[in-house]
Amino acid sequence: MKNNFQWWLVKIDRFGAWVLLATVVLFFVTSYGMEKGFLDQKTTRWLHTDFLPVVGAVAFIMHTGPAVRMALICNKLWNKITKTIFFAIYIFLAAGFVWAAFFYQSGVPDSAIPSEKQNQTQNISESGARIFTAQDLARYNGKNGNPAYIAVDGTVYDVSSLYINGTHKGCSAGKDATAEFYQDHSKEILTRYPMVGILK
Repeated sequence: MKNNFQWWLVKIDRFGAWVLLATVVLFFVTSYGMEKGFLDQKTTRWLHTDFLPVVGAVAFIMHTGPAVRMALICNKLWNKITKTIFFAIYIFLAAGFVWAAFFYQSGVPDSAIPSEKQNQTQNISESGARIFTAQDLARYNGKNGNPAYIAVDGTVYDVSSLYINGTHKGCSAGKDATAEFYQDHSKEILTRYPMVGILK
């Protein structure tokens, strides 16, 4: 019975290791794909921010749990105290992952997030484009649930699918990024992102 239990622990450990490796690789691929724009932005963003972190967290526990337990047994440190600490740590980790994935809320009131109705009451240019001031644009910094907007050559673009937590390659959303943009990009890349207004 004991040998059968150990066999299953080894299988779980190895399976967790392979899933964790695949998760890390996919996390890199989806991040790179969003940055370069060669993957579907909506699906890739969901994979990168919602699906892969959960799978990675489960795989991390599956891989490290049996491995740490085996290491403690091999070093003759598997006793009542270490068992209690071991299970407390992994229960805490699992609860933390579940809370972060399914229950965490940013705490930002809805009034702080611009709504479609609010957008409709903003200044509109003669061409029908929304007019942003620097102060307006600063609210769209990609943090705490806000969209990520940047201005390039006076045009404001929604780059929420590219900017993670409001930043991309050290550049922050919510401002005129013309100078920073042209250091690494050509204007054509902006055709991938929606134009949402003009900066005055």
